[in-house]
Amino acid sequence: MSASSPNPKIIAVVGISLHGQDAAILRGIARYAQRRNWRIQVCGGAERDFRELVSNFDIQAIIGHIMHHDMAKAFQELNIPVVNISGHRPDEFPFPYVIYDMNLVGNMAAEYFWQKGYRHFAVEPAPGHFNEAFMSKGATHFLQRVQDYGAICHELKESLIFTRLSGNDDEEGTPHPDLLLTSLRDLPRPTAIFVLSDRLAARLCGICQDQGITIPDDLAILGFGNFELICETAYPPLSSISTNDEELGRTAADLLYQLLQGNALKAKEHLVPPLGVVTRRSTDALAIEERSVAKAVHFIRQADLRHISCDEVALASGLNRRTLERKFQEVLGRSLYTEIQRWRCNRAKDLLQTTLLPMKSVAFDAGFRNADHMGKVLKSTLGKTPKQLRRKIALQER
Repeated sequence: MSASSPNPKIIAVVGISLHGQDAAILRGIARYAQRRNWRIQVCGGAERDFRELVSNFDIQAIIGHIMHHDMAKAFQELNIPVVNISGHRPDEFPFPYVIYDMNLVGNMAAEYFWQKGYRHFAVEPAPGHFNEAFMSKGATHFLQRVQDYGAICHELKESLIFTRLSGNDDEEGTPHPDLLLTSLRDLPRPTAIFVLSDRLAARLCGICQDQGITIPDDLAILGFGNFELICETAYPPLSSISTNDEELGRTAADLLYQLLQGNALKAKEHLVPPLGVVTRRSTDALAIEERSVAKAVHFIRQADLRHISCDEVALASGLNRRTLERKFQEVLGRSLYTEIQRWRCNRAKDLLQTTLLPMKSVAFDAGFRNADHMGKVLKSTLGKTPKQLRRKIALQER
């Protein structure tokens, strides 16, 4: 049915912003609405905003960030279908809800770090220390998976958290900086920290840099949400688990459609899996306890890849090349030259996916002999051609 058909249903989307992850959720709702002859009305989460909306429009259904019981009661009084998209203790409210699958998120974070060789972990906020139920679930599953590996998940003595778990939802936390710094300094090196908020993770990156704690060599930091403006402006740029926000909006809209059709839902909870880890510099290293190898990898990461040589890396590590080559095989299972090529591939992939530079310029900047050489190495190392890697930015430009 066309979106221009007569008498469209008016659907209220309540408590959602027009930027970041909310914008992607709204996009998913809007694209679904176009197929169902719905007209979307967006309003803020304040009671006066909602009351004004209801007084001016014949609202027939609601998708909303339901944050407190007063809002839930106001929605119930309308006696119309409602779907909740808030992770803020959604089980407390009578409506079906859509949230991220935090079981998968926690497992994904632990597996990502484990595959990089980390054996010491921390999670922020600690399980049960935050009002957002999905955050606590993610932290709990991360902790459980780490323990399944037989590894240690350290607890920070002080949290970065900006809202503490309490009877007052609006109580602001005031982290004690000295205790937090003591917690960070007491962590073994290297430690992988999973932070269930990109904002908190970026804040942690800044604190570490100010205190001379090297990221990712001392502490590797992984955020959640992949809020690109935060991740790209963090120092160093922040790795994060990408959420499928548009799919969350589409799922919520489809549930609402079923309710409007009079269908009974089989479950109250509906989960949306994450897309995967987007790796940036905050985790772009392996957990290497052998200091000479760690120094060599750090040198490669910081070097001009157009001119770097194996001899230069050996000199920076403090070992002769033959000894360093042996240690690379023992610790990483690959040669020194292969490690340099791996970083050239990472550089080329980043340029291909974030710029429109010509292939020959990408190859030059990444340290390859030419574009053909780059293509062969990328295919053998990453399993993708330069054109396949560039497809992401081409789709974004449409």
